[in-house]
Parts: sequence; structure tokens; C-alpha cells
Amino acid sequence: MKAIIQLLAASVLSAKAFAAGPENPFSNYFSVGFGENAPFIRELTTTLVLPTINPRQKGFLKLYPELYTNASASLTGTALTLLDDRNPCLDNLYDWCVGARLVLGNAQNSGEYVPAPHDTKLEIKVSYDDATKKHLQQVSIDGKVVSSLPVTSEDNLVAGRGIGFRTQIECQLDACGAVSSHSYVDTRIVLDSADPSFGSTKDVLRTTGDLKTADGGLTWTIDEIVVMSYTYDI
Repeated sequence: MKAIIQLLAASVLSAKAFAAGPENPFSNYFSVGFGENAPFIRELTTTLVLPTINPRQKGFLKLYPELYTNASASLTGTALTLLDDRNPCLDNLYDWCVGARLVLGNAQNSGEYVPAPHDTKLEIKVSYDDATKKHLQQVSIDGKVVSSLPVTSEDNLVAGRGIGFRTQIECQLDACGAVSSHSYVDTRIVLDSADPSFGSTKDVLRTTGDLKTADGGLTWTIDEIVVMSYTYDI
């Protein structure tokens, strides 16, 4: 899927000549981690409940939970909407287009992209593999894997170790307009070693969610993260 992702990246650059994107492409978020000398994140699982799509949307909108690494890589399962022929799900411009995605430097690699309607529960898993020093990335719907970057794939790169988790709303190419409120449920973060202070690193912007641990700080859970609506204007 390198070609499609590189095409999308190129379209972002070329569009600057004729479209004005938002001054800040990122908006509401939930974040935890990113502490100095903290244990690495070994595994992340979460479920993104896809919201309705604004039929008047402009630009290139992405929603995703992100495992960020000490190599400045972003490991995600991404839901995107781009209501024109640059959408990776070319046969369906009305639903979300979802897939596993890795961004490291100039590399933007992904698994297959598939359409998914609003209210779909998008199950996302990112887990570290000691043998290959890569992360397995999977996106599933109803328990079936629909997109992945397995550790055996050439598109899956060694990308460092996870240092933080955050949810993202990202808008490019043009002001995207209204983005609906949405949620992540059953989020689970497993660290390399217990860190009772991990929960104190939480940072939010117009987002709610409570971290809990039942094993002294090795495993952290969030029952529900609610990301409030946001409107991108020029």
C-alpha cells in the first residue's frame, strides 16, 4: 500500500498551492505516557466507535489512536474520510476508510484499506515483538482482521519502542468543518514493567476518560474515552 499512502502525502503537499488547510491540523485529544525514564509500552488495544461523517466535509480528515515511539514513529489504526477520488477506498466515498498505518520519517506504510460505516466498532491492536523488534499492527471488525502490518511484512519497519498513547483528530488539505463527537472503549495499555505513576502523565484537550490499574501499574485500562466535537475553520 506504499503507493496509495505516498500519493496521499503528495496530494497534501500539492494542495497547499490551491487550498488553505487549518492553521493547526490537530485538535481534541487524550494522551498518556511520554514521561522520562518510564517503562516502554509493550501492547495497546482499543476500540474506536466510528462517528457519523459530515456530508459537507472538505479536506482530508483522520481519526486514530496512536502508539508513539522513541524513534518519532506513529503506529496506528486509522479511519479517514476524503470525499473525492484520492480516497484509498475508491469505490466508497460515503463511509470511513480504515486501515493499519505506520509513519516513520518519510515512510508512510499501511495494510489494506477497507470501508466501514459509522457506528462500526474498530478494534485496534499494536504489540511489540521482541524477536523482530517490530510492532504487529492489526485492525479488526467484529473480531475479524481487516487490515494488518504483520512483523514479517517489508512494509512494517523497526520503529523504536512505544513511549506514549494518544487519540488524534487530524485535518489536512482544507478546513474539514464539523467533526462529530466519538469514543474509544475498552482501552488497555500494557507496560514492560509496572509503573504506578503512569496514570499521572494523563493530558487531555476537550476529552474525558479515567485510567485504572489493578496490578500495581503494569496494565492500565480506560473504560471509555469520549472525544468532544470540534469544528475546523480557516
